[in-house]
Amino acid sequence: EAPGGPNHDPQAEPDESPVREVTVRPFLMAKHECTQAQWAALTNGERPSAYGRGAKVGGREVTDRNPVENVSWDDATLWLGRHRLRLPSEAEWEYACRAGTETPWFTGRDVAALGEVANLCDAYCKSHGGHPSWPYTEEVDDAHAVHAPVGSYRANAFGLFDVHGNVVEWCADWYGSYGDAPTDGTARTRQVGASDRVFRGGCWSNAAVLCRSAYRGGWPPSFRSGYLGFRPAFAP
Repeated sequence: EAPGGPNHDPQAEPDESPVREVTVRPFLMAKHECTQAQWAALTNGERPSAYGRGAKVGGREVTDRNPVENVSWDDATLWLGRHRLRLPSEAEWEYACRAGTETPWFTGRDVAALGEVANLCDAYCKSHGGHPSWPYTEEVDDAHAVHAPVGSYRANAFGLFDVHGNVVEWCADWYGSYGDAPTDGTARTRQVGASDRVFRGGCWSNAAVLCRSAYRGGWPPSFRSGYLGFRPAFAP
């Protein structure tokens, strides 16, 4: 899009374009990422997180209200399905994240404004054990070195918390270009030559550029990491 205009993002990656119109059907999505307590309840006691309840990192103690991570796409899909839930489609996720905005983050274009809404790789992380090679967004200090308890920061206009940062979130789609992606808001369930599944949202070890509303990528469905979780959705 034209510089300075709606949907213009100077940091956009090639796989984030072109801008296109998608009609999203009614759906429900959790206001925060699945917590460690919720995952244990869904799975009859599983606690896979690399930064689990009771761990102390950067002067903060991880609690049951911190997001669960180290969960694969396969496991998230399996256990959500058993409870009549699902992962959001990529289109649903971005619609929910943006909450009607057309800027790089729902807070606008100013990186410093993310300090009120996001947990990312920031000044606090750098001074509390962050890896020296990580790219830091030092304009922000979110007071956490790893993920924060859900709801620790201000929600967007739809009442959703942590859509920028905290943990990366799985989506239902196969990862691919937008050229042949569905325009009805549903997930891409087949992509020739592809094997990865989509992730969105950025995380506590990402700089602000990787926490933008449009940022996307893909990992194998069996992939697990201490910065990767999910947010449940439901189609009424």
